[in-house]
Amino acid sequence: MDTPLGRTLAVTKALANPARLRILAILERGECCVCQLTAVLSLAPSTVSAHLSELRRAGFLLDRKAGKIVFYRLAERPALSAWRKAALAGVRDDSRVAEDRALLERVKTVDVETFCGAGPRWRLLPAFRPSKGAPVPRRRR
Repeated sequence: MDTPLGRTLAVTKALANPARLRILAILERGECCVCQLTAVLSLAPSTVSAHLSELRRAGFLLDRKAGKIVFYRLAERPALSAWRKAALAGVRDDSRVAEDRALLERVKTVDVETFCGAGPRWRLLPAFRPSKGAPVPRRRR
């Protein structure tokens, strides 16, 4: 429905899910591929894809394809700016969002082709192996 009511419903529906808010917070730090988002969110690729579709449909995201890898970034749409800013301000101090951002920093240290090529075994990559004597970080689900 392409009416003001329909657009508002699409936006509020897109923002009414914690995983989608986490995705917006992650993408606030820059473009990510689906593999990176899947790893950070600890969700199935099909679930992440469904959330990305909902956010794209509402106008929050843009995507681009590079070979087999699909990258997502925040869309700069003035009509959605206030919605996005309010949503991100609401989760800015959330501990889960902070954990996502910390993991994202580590994920981004790995070349995207290498990371995506590892698939679900990405935690075995050298960047995610604990150093000797360091405690093994545990991720909440």
